[in-house]
Amino acid sequence: WGGWHASLSPEQTLRNEYVDVVVDGQGEATFLDLVETLDHKTDLQNVAGLYYKKNGHVLKTAFREIEDINHFHPLPYQLIDMNKYQNSAKTISVHTSHGCPHRCSFCATKTVFRRRWTALTPEKVVDEVEFLVKTYGFTDIRFEDDNFFVDIHRVRKIADEIIRRNLNITWFGLTRAEYMKRMDDEYFALMKKSGCNKLLIGTESGSQEVLDYLQKDTDVEDNYTFIKRCKKHDIVGWHSFMVGLPNEPSDSLEKTFKLIKFVKETDARNEILVFFYTPYPGNELWSEAIKYGFKPPQSLEEWAGYNITAVTTPWVTDEYKEKVKTFLYHINLAYPDRRTKERIKNDALKRTGYQFMKIISRLRLNLNYYSAPVEIQLKDLVLNYGKKFQSVYT
Repeated sequence: WGGWHASLSPEQTLRNEYVDVVVDGQGEATFLDLVETLDHKTDLQNVAGLYYKKNGHVLKTAFREIEDINHFHPLPYQLIDMNKYQNSAKTISVHTSHGCPHRCSFCATKTVFRRRWTALTPEKVVDEVEFLVKTYGFTDIRFEDDNFFVDIHRVRKIADEIIRRNLNITWFGLTRAEYMKRMDDEYFALMKKSGCNKLLIGTESGSQEVLDYLQKDTDVEDNYTFIKRCKKHDIVGWHSFMVGLPNEPSDSLEKTFKLIKFVKETDARNEILVFFYTPYPGNELWSEAIKYGFKPPQSLEEWAGYNITAVTTPWVTDEYKEKVKTFLYHINLAYPDRRTKERIKNDALKRTGYQFMKIISRLRLNLNYYSAPVEIQLKDLVLNYGKKFQSVYT
């Protein structure tokens, strides 16, 4: 086994009867050494970067340093049927770096990669992009790095090279607010010209107290600046927020709602992604979560049913969850995105219903009042009645 979970909980993973060896952390070189060692039937202790079982005991080999990924061979796309990975948007994910140098208290990346960051050169990045564009016809590139903008000079060179090669693509990457405030309008214009149409940012919270607690090393005002700069250069922001933290300040949720409203007021195309905090090992918040009553999974089988969509933390009340759910329902109605507009444009009844709900949504947002969401319950009743009526008469 290998990857994130096994690297974060190697000994627990090895307690499973079907797991004999865990590759810890960056696995490219370790896995190759492991396969060759197994093939030659030599001692696993000679392979750095492993945990393994022997005579009922878990053994650990020497630590393996993070390797410069420029030393790795390019991905052999020709070994798989790329037609199976095509979609109507002609989008493909590309990874150009490993790790992240930051210290966020909720993140596991710093544990797996020891706060190291290694990245492909701009030329190698654009070589891969060009290959995917010209060989398979992809036109939308999602740079799925944990942190694409660590070196903003590298990103500038990537943008320059995309333009120079006339690749005519759109692209997306993950960034941090404090990076973007160091970029002038010329930099944003260059990104836009090269095809950058979306940026994903871990905004996390509208509360400075929470950002400090999360060790984000950024300011709330940096996020407001980022939102305005993206609007100016016609770049859509995907903003990821985290709520339901242990020992969360009582006013933090309202401050986060305020920031989210600013995101949507500035540009309704902006996407809002709100997640309830989900504890994972390998960081400071894991210990905090256990301190406040979180019961972690005790086996690989228990982890199999664990995911970021299920709220498993005991301090998050039903009232809190309902408040977040109601706010998100109304923020998306008050500031509809393209998909919502498409769904209602050819249906007069849906448009009328939407306009009515939009008035209620704007009112709730202005009053900051999210209790007793009777309009949502009424909407659900109407929809359920409509489905029953349709089933009877069709």
